[in-house]
Amino acid sequence: MSATIEQAGDKGVSREGNAKLISCQEATIPCEEVAMTLSRQFPIHIIDTIGVAPEYQRLHRHDVLEINWIKSGSGHYIINGQRINFQEGDILLINSNDLHRAYEKEHLVMQVTAFDASWFVHDLRYEHDLLAPFAELGIHFTHLLSRDHSKLLQSILSDMQEEYNRSQPLHVSIVRSHLIRFLAYVSRYLRSEAPLSPDGAARHPSSEHDVKVRAAIQAMDRDFARPWTLKELAGLVYLSPSRFSAVFKQTVGVSPVEYLISVRIKHAVRLLESSDLQIINIALECGFRNLSNFYRLFKSSTGYAPSEVRSGGFTKR
Repeated sequence: MSATIEQAGDKGVSREGNAKLISCQEATIPCEEVAMTLSRQFPIHIIDTIGVAPEYQRLHRHDVLEINWIKSGSGHYIINGQRINFQEGDILLINSNDLHRAYEKEHLVMQVTAFDASWFVHDLRYEHDLLAPFAELGIHFTHLLSRDHSKLLQSILSDMQEEYNRSQPLHVSIVRSHLIRFLAYVSRYLRSEAPLSPDGAARHPSSEHDVKVRAAIQAMDRDFARPWTLKELAGLVYLSPSRFSAVFKQTVGVSPVEYLISVRIKHAVRLLESSDLQIINIALECGFRNLSNFYRLFKSSTGYAPSEVRSGGFTKR
């Protein structure tokens, strides 16, 4: 019998995290698990680096999306075996799990922005191309962005870093809005309509995949309390469960399990804030059949216990 998405979430979310730890520890290529160090409410880190630290001169990978703006100097990256030279003013994108290393040529100062794709999981329901610059890297977007709109993009990155560093009231929303602007402009202006490699269309039929993923998202949004199985969701879009999981993760940035849990938690927050339903009834209404797992997943997702949200602690902190 196929396990439901809830059961996979109850066991698989933590199990998936453990699997990542094992793969990083056992792999010969270092894997930085940056996402788990970021705040759940503010999963982004922006910093200026001078030169290249020794550990980043070695081949490595990480689990976040990365934007590099070369503020001064020059050097080159090796990304997935491809050499990419960069100089002052260039902007580069590095996808999660891209194998890469960096080298400085002279006087290198680089702004590094690392963020968790799951921050935008709900935005993708309305702007499904928002993360396309990363989801379609090597297909319709290049790691080294064209300079056609570099002044605009540099201005956005500069404003975003200033807001990040000042940490004034509502800075989380403003930083997030700057990042959305950056991603949207890259997607709008710098997308290559023709695949960048001769077999690109065959390797990555992105438009077809987008349609399939949107159909699955709509089904989960519409009936989020249903005890979905991965096989059922994959069947909706005529893919095998393993292929569906891979396509979904590549397009959305999170797994189908993580997406469905996030939708359920979002509805649970609304009910906690707007209704007098008992917490156990809210859990059931949102598709959680096990109260202890609801508490665990809710705390893991929001950083708060359900009772704290109900008492107003969620908004007061």
